[in-house]
Amino acid sequence: MLVGTANVDITPPVGASLAGYFHDRRATGVYDPLYAKALVAGRDAEAVAVVVLDLIGLRRAEVEQMRRRAQELCGIRPERIMIACTHTHLGPVTVHLFQSPCDLEWLATVPEHGALAISQAWQARRERSFAIATGRVETISFNRRFWMKSGVVETNPGPGNPDIVRPAGPIDPEVGVLVWGVPAKPEVVLVTFTCHLDTIGGDVISADYPAYMAADIRAALGDVAVMFVNGAFGDINHVDVQDRNPRSGIEQAKWMGGVLATEVLRALPAAQPSVTDTLDAGHRVLDIPLRPLAADVVQAARRELEAAPPTGEMNAAQMYAREVVLLAESENPTVAAEIQALRLGDAALIGLPGEPFVELGLRLKQGSPFRHTYVAGLANGCEGYIPTRAAFDEGGYEVRTARSSKLHPDAGDMMVAAGAALLDEL
Repeated sequence: MLVGTANVDITPPVGASLAGYFHDRRATGVYDPLYAKALVAGRDAEAVAVVVLDLIGLRRAEVEQMRRRAQELCGIRPERIMIACTHTHLGPVTVHLFQSPCDLEWLATVPEHGALAISQAWQARRERSFAIATGRVETISFNRRFWMKSGVVETNPGPGNPDIVRPAGPIDPEVGVLVWGVPAKPEVVLVTFTCHLDTIGGDVISADYPAYMAADIRAALGDVAVMFVNGAFGDINHVDVQDRNPRSGIEQAKWMGGVLATEVLRALPAAQPSVTDTLDAGHRVLDIPLRPLAADVVQAARRELEAAPPTGEMNAAQMYAREVVLLAESENPTVAAEIQALRLGDAALIGLPGEPFVELGLRLKQGSPFRHTYVAGLANGCEGYIPTRAAFDEGGYEVRTARSSKLHPDAGDMMVAAGAALLDEL
């Protein structure tokens, strides 16, 4: 397979607002840099590209800008470029939600940097053997939704909570390993796993545990390009409520990265050559309705918002009220959600534009005609949480209406159906 890779540094300046929390946090330093990492495979019209950015998410507008610029630089057709984000919570704000402002001047540089990474990967292409390995890790990711003794589901009820009954859903322990070059001494490794990137906390910029996974792999193998694709992680995080691994912060990220790196290195010798070098891509854009909002819910939100201070921090109830009002005033009753599938030999990568629940990813994997299928969350857009239909009856943080959770309850089923059809077509 003709393959090239490249990295472009996208680390924002110290002082940038960091994403992923209800309150604004300003970066005071950098643990490790953030990158746009690109992989380009194939030649001419058959070429496909995967770009992974160490960001909380990226709007469809920036995705389209990056694709158009990449086409100008190297000719790859936009519909054959997948742009995914890892969802680090120690990266800059890229979408204005709750109390964190977005630096629009910095954000405007991201499409050019991503396109530059694609162009450099295009220039770096050369023939490499291609193989696929599979690992499994069950000790670092957990479903964060739990049935409680009260009969409802809570998100992140906390380690040692005596009212926990059982997890509300599964995890996806698969570690997918796509390897270019000799498996014992690879030149390019793309790793897929499913877990939120929010292990460190605080106010220092970091790409979280994938950065430490990559560092450990390189320490063992030398000069190898390592990429990470996050899966259907919407309801999956690192918190062990039984508190069997009482680590936190940077120690937790380094430990998780080390566990993943160890499994990748263990799996590499058993990597199986791809039977085919076929490259292909397909996509569909769905018009998904926004979640219905009852008139009395909107009225209550307006009353709550009237009590908010004209300046200063809002409380959680006021922030959610503002989110509801903004959604109610939206001029667009639907969201254009792109579902994309890429074929890389015996493997398929299916991109969903948000934070899908793990059950949706498992359904796509189990129904796929490919030997190896991997989900890329936050691919080609960031339309918020994509829960299962059942989750809306269960409750929990992820289904609470806001711009970070705004899609119709049937959105997950719609995306899975479109993704399954694309996989069949490819």
